[in-house]
Amino acid sequence: MLSLLIPIRTLTSLGLSNSWDANSRTVTIKNTSGDVLTITPESNIAYKNGKRIEMSVPAQSKHGRVLVPIRFVSESMGYQMHYETIRNIIFVISSEHTLNTDVLDPSDLVSARKAAISLPIVADFKTIGFATRRDVTYRFPEGKADMYELMMALRILL
Repeated sequence: MLSLLIPIRTLTSLGLSNSWDANSRTVTIKNTSGDVLTITPESNIAYKNGKRIEMSVPAQSKHGRVLVPIRFVSESMGYQMHYETIRNIIFVISSEHTLNTDVLDPSDLVSARKAAISLPIVADFKTIGFATRRDVTYRFPEGKADMYELMMALRILL
């Protein structure tokens, strides 16, 4: 299981609000459905709507910032998380999210292509991870937005 800690302030992009209580050293995260998640840094115990939940990885406090495990927080608050191993991207998706292709203007290839590359790539094979820097390039056939080639230049960092 992926254990990635992110700064709590980045959760606002998911529509989650958060607050810090310096006295109790706890962070409170709320979603628009009214769920409340309380986390104490350096503890693997959290509380969702007052119910105790164990985290596999505790939140941490580093350099004045609270870092929380993205998988635990996003899934506890009703989101789905998908880690794409090919491009090393994490997708956090709302359960209400549906891909509506009807709103894409087929004549606007730029928007359609941006939408295409923002979707996760699902591989039906085991991918090989590299400890290298990757330069990613997308190539679309002329006049097309529904298919592309993903090219990665791997550079070994020594």
